[in-house]
Amino acid sequence: MLTTATKRAELSTSSQRLFWTYSLALFTFVLVLSPLNPAFAQSGAEKAAIRQVESLLKSAHRSSGSLGGLRSVVSRHFAVGTWTNATLGKAGRKITSGQRSQVRKLLPSYIAKQYFKQFSGSGSRAGSVVKARTVRRDILVTSKIPSRSRTFTVVWRMRVIGGKPRVIDYVTGGVSAVILRRSEFGGKIKQSGGAGLVRFLKKFIAS
Repeated sequence: MLTTATKRAELSTSSQRLFWTYSLALFTFVLVLSPLNPAFAQSGAEKAAIRQVESLLKSAHRSSGSLGGLRSVVSRHFAVGTWTNATLGKAGRKITSGQRSQVRKLLPSYIAKQYFKQFSGSGSRAGSVVKARTVRRDILVTSKIPSRSRTFTVVWRMRVIGGKPRVIDYVTGGVSAVILRRSEFGGKIKQSGGAGLVRFLKKFIAS
């Protein structure tokens, strides 16, 4: 027969085993469900894209709404050639090579002005990256940009061009900037040709 002391010892040992079993299960559950920190993205490409977007957001914030400063940010972080082709679309076939070159030259300033207008100027702090994921050959980097009136969720579509991840589009409020500009530019070309589009860009930048 087991003594009372032996039974107590066995009961204590059993309780300890149960405690550690449940503790291990809880730790595993928390570890599996914990959100992925953007700083520890699963691939080197995602890490590079995150760094590029963080650089973009910090540089844009430091520019304090300066068009020249923002233009420099766009030139460094955006794939301007890709934006030119994508925003002109099929309508771009109707303009001259000289007009296309003018559009490409004006586009960084146009994007910079749109950025400032869209996000209502500079907030009290720079935007921050929330997460990143790979979709086919692109990486989608989600960020939060605080402005004076609200916080915007912006998803940057990044693609490695020239050995470096660059912005080829961004989406906010479910709307693609490239698709919106393509519609706008196409309308201007249809209405008044390539010269009309160039005039429109210059007027918008100067406004």
